[in-house]
Amino acid sequence: MDVAVIGGGIVGAAAAAFLAEAGAEVTLAEQTEIGAGASGRNSGAVQHPFDPVLASLHEETVAIYRELDAPGTDAFPLDRPPDGLISLAPDPALLEAFAEDVRRELPELDAQLLAPAELAELEPGIADGMHGCRTETAWAVPPAAATQALADRAGAAGARFAGWPESFELDAAVTLVTAGPWTPGVVDPTGRWTPIEPVWGVVADVELEQPPRHVLEEAGIPDLADALGAGEAAPQLFSLVSADGRHGLGSSFTSEQPDEGSIARALVERGKRFLRGIGPVRATRACARPVSADGRPLIGRLAESLYVCAGHGPWGISIGPASARLVADLILGRETAVAPELDAARFRLT
Repeated sequence: MDVAVIGGGIVGAAAAAFLAEAGAEVTLAEQTEIGAGASGRNSGAVQHPFDPVLASLHEETVAIYRELDAPGTDAFPLDRPPDGLISLAPDPALLEAFAEDVRRELPELDAQLLAPAELAELEPGIADGMHGCRTETAWAVPPAAATQALADRAGAAGARFAGWPESFELDAAVTLVTAGPWTPGVVDPTGRWTPIEPVWGVVADVELEQPPRHVLEEAGIPDLADALGAGEAAPQLFSLVSADGRHGLGSSFTSEQPDEGSIARALVERGKRFLRGIGPVRATRACARPVSADGRPLIGRLAESLYVCAGHGPWGISIGPASARLVADLILGRETAVAPELDAARFRLT
């Protein structure tokens, strides 16, 4: 079987690896370079999406990453317990409602409310007056590491790579589109099929006096997937991920490609409400998150010999590889099942 995989992000790289390892002849096509979009320019946190429908994908993705950490390799550093995620808010009521939901739907995440004094002991750099909720999830990682590791795995299994700066044509028995926010334009150049849209974000790499041991984020960020999918405006919110001596400050949400400098300055000002000692901005990066109309990915067949795996929003590196495994199994004719809430057929291609 010949399979053309269109898009060299985390999902495309993983799908190419799984398909090639199963014996398919795979060409992975990317218009720029592996991990050029959100898969290589994200904030750098593998964490639970707090959505029960996506929970099994996250668990399987973590297991896939641990395979990349096989003895004798240094591909991807996920060989440790979670660093932990601390959600922050000046109003404890927001965190109490969040903790209640997590305890009811995802008790394995062990939601623990933290008063300001407890929070200060756990993370001394957090600003005074903040309340927290710690959950047993989140690994701070180099943003592009997983994508590159999976692309290397695909290449080792025999997958071919095509793309910029060369021009090329593909003639394959099966096409799998994994082009992130650009997926609709690849699937349907007429512009009539638009269940996925780009939502841009900026990450500012900043200096920190006292880097946190946990991944930090403002309360409310997990709820944004639904809001963004519904096309609602989203505010700038605080998040901070420290990995490999780099400290990524976010988060912003715009429908158009942003001015990175001005957004970064705004993120620093907001960040100072939550964390002391935020220093100058060293660098910025922007990417477009692939947000679906209902906030969940599209996985499966759209038409004869045409498959899609895209629309993961902010959760690409947290659930993308397991999504790729699902769609690869569908293409290979293996017995597998995609939850109706994730089946690409829910957005019919006409």
